[in-house]
Amino acid sequence: MKILLTALLLLSIPKLNASVVPASERILEVVVDSEGLITAAGDTITLDKLAHYIQQRLFKAWLSNGKMYTQIRFTKKGEVSETVSDPVLKEIKSGQEQGLTAICLEKYRTRFENLDPGKQASIKKKLPVLFQTEY
Repeated sequence: MKILLTALLLLSIPKLNASVVPASERILEVVVDSEGLITAAGDTITLDKLAHYIQQRLFKAWLSNGKMYTQIRFTKKGEVSETVSDPVLKEIKSGQEQGLTAICLEKYRTRFENLDPGKQASIKKKLPVLFQTEY
């Protein structure tokens, strides 16, 4: 009986092998509603501060080991006109560029454009969220 209980207990314990567990996606979702209200990660943001907000979120995520965003998602809640959504998309792109600049200055003490092609390729591979074009 003890052997049976021990066997059941061992079978019920999940494997703790980290290589088996896939990396979970971490998504920064930017939501715009029909009234033009912008929210991300529970925060309400004005359009003029959205690029800085995204830059800060990306930079802070990069600083915390293994917790970088894998994707930025842009969601429209209700009917959102292009006159509202287009500036938001431009600010998201600007925030990505600012985040890339902040990370490169912190890590390499130079801007991305001034890095050698090998380092640029490495950054593009490790941090694809900074180069995402579809939201």
